[in-house]
Amino acid sequence: MAGAGPGESARGRCVPRAGGRAGARIWREGAPCVGDLSRSLTGSLDNPRISEAGRKFLAGRLLLLRDQQIHDLFTAAMAERRGGAIDDWVRVFKRKRDEIVHARCAA
Repeated sequence: MAGAGPGESARGRCVPRAGGRAGARIWREGAPCVGDLSRSLTGSLDNPRISEAGRKFLAGRLLLLRDQQIHDLFTAAMAERRGGAIDDWVRVFKRKRDEIVHARCAA
């Protein structure tokens, strides 16, 4: 897996690290506007459908984050304890943010 960061495999598919959701996909496979979010024991969301308005709102908020803020977020969360350097976590976050920004959902 040379070159793969936290939550990534050599083929670019996401795989969980340290039992967390760091490697979870954003979109359910084959359904670009359905979140890949399995229901937890206490939660009520199960692969939620995302509207274009919701996607645009989230994308706009995520784009407000500066690189330093994202870096600080993962530093404060001590993400390196789950494997990988902070810069790797930032890179994966930005890749996932781009997936949200560049997707298009039905209105």
